[in-house]
Amino acid sequence: MKFLPTLPAAAAVLASCFSIQSTAQSAVNSALSYDEVSESKTAEAVWPQDSCDKLQEAAGSYIYLSGQAVKKAHESTDPAVKEKSFGAGVALSQLSANAASVYEVFCSD
Repeated sequence: MKFLPTLPAAAAVLASCFSIQSTAQSAVNSALSYDEVSESKTAEAVWPQDSCDKLQEAAGSYIYLSGQAVKKAHESTDPAVKEKSFGAGVALSQLSANAASVYEVFCSD
């Protein structure tokens, strides 16, 4: 015969395994974490301005080229060209987003 705990016993064991924070405590912890991240982000924004300018220019170039590739995909009647151009557009768009994210972390004023 197998031992099966009653529902109240199982609930008590489960409750003892987890500590549930109050909403107020969660808000305080979130605020503290935000302050810590803001302070460290300010300290990390140390890339030289010329590097930041190049990164910003790259993000703009990637998004422009992405638009051109997608435009080519829409205008083409060849399925292979459509697929290749659209794929290039998506990849260039992601490169732009990545460059913008890096800029935000290391170059923001």
